[in-house]
Amino acid sequence: MNISEYVTKNEDEVQYEAHRQYADIQYVVSGQERIGVAELGSKTIVAPYDSDKDVAFLAADDNDFQRATPENFFIFFPNDAHRPGVEAGGNKSVRKVVVKLRID
Repeated sequence: MNISEYVTKNEDEVQYEAHRQYADIQYVVSGQERIGVAELGSKTIVAPYDSDKDVAFLAADDNDFQRATPENFFIFFPNDAHRPGVEAGGNKSVRKVVVKLRID
């Protein structure tokens, strides 16, 4: 489990990411952000998969953004590309918990 605090970024500063070994459960404890959600197959690889960090970075033209607030949480599986940390009405502070679940 990771707890992080950061200021959200503009949309053009955030890339999609995807994992192979872990699913992410993401919960915004305070603040709000937008998270882009998309099928992994429709993305262009920007940085190839790094097995040590379990992450690949991707780009896409389509954006299905969902609002992440303390009222909801998100689960991202290895076939999901996600783009967390995007501003939702200005660059503001967020505190978020991310739980990594190993997928075997």
